Amino acid sequence: MSQDPIVVGTDGSRRAELAVDKAGELAQALGAPVHVVCVPSAIAGKDWPPRITAQQIVADAGDRLRGRGIAVQTHLPKSDAALGLVAVAEHEQAQMIVVGNKGMTGIGRALGSLPNRVSHQARCDVLIVPTKSRSLPEFRGGSIVVGTDGSRRAGRAVKEAIRLSKALDGDLHIVSSSRPPESPGPALAEAAAEAADNGVNAITHPRHDDPADALLDVAKKNDATIIVVGSKGMHAGEREWFGNIPDKLSHTAFCGVLIAYTAEVSDGAGEAMSGVAAEDAGSSGEDT
Repeated sequence: MSQDPIVVGTDGSRRAELAVDKAGELAQALGAPVHVVCVPSAIAGKDWPPRITAQQIVADAGDRLRGRGIAVQTHLPKSDAALGLVAVAEHEQAQMIVVGNKGMTGIGRALGSLPNRVSHQARCDVLIVPTKSRSLPEFRGGSIVVGTDGSRRAGRAVKEAIRLSKALDGDLHIVSSSRPPESPGPALAEAAAEAADNGVNAITHPRHDDPADALLDVAKKNDATIIVVGSKGMHAGEREWFGNIPDKLSHTAFCGVLIAYTAEVSDGAGEAMSGVAAEDAGSSGEDT
């Protein structure tokens, strides 16, 4: 059980509401509350004033989640949509942000989509949900795929994958790819041992191809519902130095991609989150 909330953004569209439903599914499995965020300035094409429309959107989403026994708070930040989500997550010390993948490909990607911006700016885990289809397989019982290179940062992603595998009662597949003569064996053995110590029997996959391609291939062959990868390369100061595997996955995966926040691991634990002013995390309602 976790009291650290899951933050999810919605604009009331069908695709956004699918992301809300998946956030609720995770919240039930993890025993977490959900904070629903709608940014009035991002509402377009509605008959009512944006703030009134946004209030109705979060009220409807909140009622649907409460009907599943989930504790809910709602927020209407007075800011840009991406900054608003990140601000609420930081202010509420969220364990993750859930967003749909609308705009992650084509012209939306070129213009800078909301999920793309959130995944680069957030200081917590970010789950990007493929919302183009009208329905998605349930997370519970689905396979979880995680990539590791044996580093401390990858270890953070492995820990999160183990946690999700236990909570969702799904198989855990651990993937490591290296160029010969290097072997992925040691990284896989270390991750599998950690999974075993936590009561999870992991299936390992040694590979020698592109890491992102390897993760996608294993995910497809095992009907994965979530791929977990560290955020290495997603934040300012890292992008020009590291290969951006999470970015590639978030734009191409057919299933959910959880980008585990690892930027603070190599810098030493305990550094304060930075980035967005707390006042952007305005709340419009709260359940006690």
